[in-house]
Amino acid sequence: MKHRIALCIGVAAYQPEGAVLSNPVNDAERIHAVLQSRGFDSTLLTDPTAAELRAALDTLRARIDGYAGDRVFSVVHYAGHAVEIGGYGVLMPVDSVFPATPLSLDCGGVAVLEVVDALKAGHGPKVVLVDACRDADLRWNPQQMLDFTRIS
Repeated sequence: MKHRIALCIGVAAYQPEGAVLSNPVNDAERIHAVLQSRGFDSTLLTDPTAAELRAALDTLRARIDGYAGDRVFSVVHYAGHAVEIGGYGVLMPVDSVFPATPLSLDCGGVAVLEVVDALKAGHGPKVVLVDACRDADLRWNPQQMLDFTRIS
């Protein structure tokens, strides 16, 4: 396939210090390098805010759209914190609030479905890789779980 586009995202520098992760940026850099070596036009995004992540997804969508009708192999790799409940996933950019609450995720998280939506633009294979621990829901009480399902 002649058109190959990728977005590699690594988020590690969370606040407070207890939320900092050591590997996501390294992982994103490695995936980015491998994809480039395989002919992908890959963009590396490290420690983005929610606004920066959404802007990168908009740019990705526009780049895919630019191939109007051609087949495009599209890849998004995300490494960092995320939350999943009942199949609904939310990526947590660097400006996320910790500990995560349903309201903080609604206001500051980026839904995995937003990533999928960015890839809908083109024809061809699409891959979304989410490398994240998704256990924030284990600290929520039943009311918070219910609030999250209502938001999502």
